[in-house]
Amino acid sequence: MKTTHILLDLFLLYSIPAISESVYKTVNLSTAGTLSITLTQDEKKSITHLTVNGKIDAQDFKTMRDNMPNLENINLTSADVCSYYGSNGTYIPKQSQFYPANELPDHAFFHSGEYSILKSLILPSSITSIGPYALHYCSGITSITIPLGIKNIGQMAFSFCKGLTEITFSSSVESIGAYAFYGCNGLSSITLSSSVTTIGPYTFAYCSGLTSVWLNSPVTTIGSNAFCNCSKLAFVFISSSVTAIGDKAFSYCIELASIKIPKSVISLGLSIVYGCNNLDSIMVNDSNLYYSSRDGVLFNKSQSMLLSYPIARPGEYNIPSTVTSIEMNAFANSCNLTSISIPPSVTSIGAYAFASCCNLSSVTIPESISTITTQSFANCTSLTSIHIKNIVPPEVETDGLKNVSRTNCTIYVPKDMRKFYINRPTWSEFERIVEEDITTSKASTPEKIRSSIYTLNGMLVIENPDVDLPVAIYSSNGTFVKAFRTNGFTISIPLPSGIYIVKSGNQTTKVTL
Repeated sequence: MKTTHILLDLFLLYSIPAISESVYKTVNLSTAGTLSITLTQDEKKSITHLTVNGKIDAQDFKTMRDNMPNLENINLTSADVCSYYGSNGTYIPKQSQFYPANELPDHAFFHSGEYSILKSLILPSSITSIGPYALHYCSGITSITIPLGIKNIGQMAFSFCKGLTEITFSSSVESIGAYAFYGCNGLSSITLSSSVTTIGPYTFAYCSGLTSVWLNSPVTTIGSNAFCNCSKLAFVFISSSVTAIGDKAFSYCIELASIKIPKSVISLGLSIVYGCNNLDSIMVNDSNLYYSSRDGVLFNKSQSMLLSYPIARPGEYNIPSTVTSIEMNAFANSCNLTSISIPPSVTSIGAYAFASCCNLSSVTIPESISTITTQSFANCTSLTSIHIKNIVPPEVETDGLKNVSRTNCTIYVPKDMRKFYINRPTWSEFERIVEEDITTSKASTPEKIRSSIYTLNGMLVIENPDVDLPVAIYSSNGTFVKAFRTNGFTISIPLPSGIYIVKSGNQTTKVTL
């Protein structure tokens, strides 16, 4: 019985293919598309190192990808990639498609999940472009050299090549497509070639191993989210050739402490450094004609628009009186910010402007703000006081004050205006609404009272008002009726019979129609 077991073990041992053994093969093809019939089935299964000379097309790449499961190294130095049209190429799903000559085909070695068998690919010197998804999820490749002559790298060409630690760009490369190196965690630094002009959206996003990036001349465009979520990126050099930086280009680069915008930039997208938790400074070259910085905060050139506040900056911040608009996400996630004062010059606050400022305890909202926009103060969970200078309760759009405590946060409103706030949506949810005299507040300047308010022939008349005087009309029970700003001329307003309270500037008048 023992002898039988030994014989069975020996049989099983010698019947297992020696797949760990390297098998080399060189193939010369005179006709493209014939690799599959040139190799035997056993060769397809066993070859680990393949060299192909001669003419190949998308059909041959499909054979290498789908029918050679142990292929580790591919040398195509002396191969010529021919054009092909048909349904037997590499594209997924299978359908008729044209594959250009001199291009590593679309989906050439595409895998839907991590594929680590393929370790090395030497490309033909004659190719001029790398097609979309060409090496998607080929995580076993550790380095690759882009041959001289390649001008374009297609979208997602190397996405999720997690083992890629080094890539050498030839001087001929001009553009890199969207998502081209998305999720290449092994890359630690990038220096682009002297010909790259465009970096597409998400090109190097989620490259969590990147620590430095040199964007040298002649790069002109950095696409949206191009380097987002590069969690170890600590240094970025942007050359003076760059003219456009897309939305969230460096968002969530949590190790980035500072960034410098050169004088050449004429277009900045929204939230270019959104979620950069260690960012302390955004600097703009003084010669830039479109943007500026002040104390490390990013503005447009005239400083009428506040674009981005560095998240790591601690303490209080008083927005300059030049600012008229606070842009979307401008202060979002600024968890070191404790207090913010918004001057009367500001007329609009963008969506999510102060979202998730988790340690913001106090905010002053001027009379000029009539709307709390979508999630502009959402998740400001530490807010204990909101000082509102507007006699007309600002409208609160969807989730504008989401997760702001209705019990712990006190709403301070102008004197005699509490009864109007307690009847308005969202504001009525707060347990503590307290009146304060805004005429003594340093953030407010009393207006000169010149107008006369009276009724005549069933009309409410505001005579000789100041220009741009804010007027709010309420019914006797505090229901809001109408709000507007005057143009300096006497106006008559038709209203139904009743008793009304008219607030104009710092003047409150009760009238009966």
